[in-house]
Amino acid sequence: MKKLLKKIPKIHWFDAVIGITVVVVLVGFFLFFYRRAQYIDIRVKVTDQEVLSAYREPRNIYAWQFHVGDFERDVIGRIVTEITNVESFSVTPETKTVYLTLRVRATYDTRTQTYSARGKTLMYGTPMRFNLNNVTFDGFVIDAPNIVKLNVEDRMVRVKTIGRGVEPSLARKIKVGDAMYDSHGNVIMKVTDVKVTQAKQITEDYLGNFHVRYNPLYQDIAMEMEVAVKRVNGKDIVMLDNYRVSINAGLPFTTETYSIYPMIEDIELL
Repeated sequence: MKKLLKKIPKIHWFDAVIGITVVVVLVGFFLFFYRRAQYIDIRVKVTDQEVLSAYREPRNIYAWQFHVGDFERDVIGRIVTEITNVESFSVTPETKTVYLTLRVRATYDTRTQTYSARGKTLMYGTPMRFNLNNVTFDGFVIDAPNIVKLNVEDRMVRVKTIGRGVEPSLARKIKVGDAMYDSHGNVIMKVTDVKVTQAKQITEDYLGNFHVRYNPLYQDIAMEMEVAVKRVNGKDIVMLDNYRVSINAGLPFTTETYSIYPMIEDIELL
């Protein structure tokens, strides 16, 4: 110890400057490239695993595999991904739209002010594959802490629809109060009025004249419905993910016992 203390006064000022410079460079290098690991919540839309149809909705049997609490560990046993919320709703009788809220282990880049996970920057549209205990799935990121939020307003609209040429067995099933729900029990669409009439069709006689006649085999259904929508950026009205609500567009109404796609005739913003 005494020998070391004797050597300290012999250190030249130039050596001290070099030493301090090296320390400053190392500290700066560390701070510049440092990535702080933390757990963040992101939202992912589940997609089809087929490459050629990657943005299609998953089938029912696939959508049923997701549940809160399912997780993925890394090679040293840390939980790096965990499902904290599952939101789904039917699009067709065979498919569902599925959104997952995931708690993921991510790193934050102070230079770009972005988060990264699994070697990818978390931005809107970033495709990712997750291998959980119960299911492997592909999806793309739709929300993360660094993503700029859209101006979205939850609203209700009243729409008048018409379903033409409907089978009588289906027409008998549709009642006031029928509703379509998401996986949390929230009402997406609800029938407020139903009127069933004999279906009309246009026929042509042997002289080439056209006539409107009733079809004895089918029925027309006029329905009024209240629909939960989102108004995006103050103008676009959408439902069921990104389905634009507009006149002359079909309305996919799916319940536990039937599906019908009436055409929208009128829209009233509530």
